[in-house]
Amino acid sequence: MSENNTEYHTHDVQREVLEESDATFERAALLFKALADAERLKLLSILYQGEACVSELATQSQMSTVSQRLKVLKSENLVKTRREGKHIIYSLADNHVYDLMKNALEHVKEKH
Repeated sequence: MSENNTEYHTHDVQREVLEESDATFERAALLFKALADAERLKLLSILYQGEACVSELATQSQMSTVSQRLKVLKSENLVKTRREGKHIIYSLADNHVYDLMKNALEHVKEKH
């Protein structure tokens, strides 16, 4: 093993063992599948800043397919809704989604 690769093979790090059921891994795969679309990620990044209704999301994202994309995100519990008069207001489902988005964006911006 070359000296340059040793940083990737540190064996001293103790990590929690991920012992989950097959069903949990399947649900996680569906979550990542929902995230595997740049336009859906853009919607989440807007919601990362605060809640918004569909028309606000359509304006900010300049997308015509906002409702379809939000449906996918909601089906995987990445966003939640509440009614305010005639408007449906969307927000990130919880802090896990916030952390997931933050970590994903930081990760892709890292230089390797």
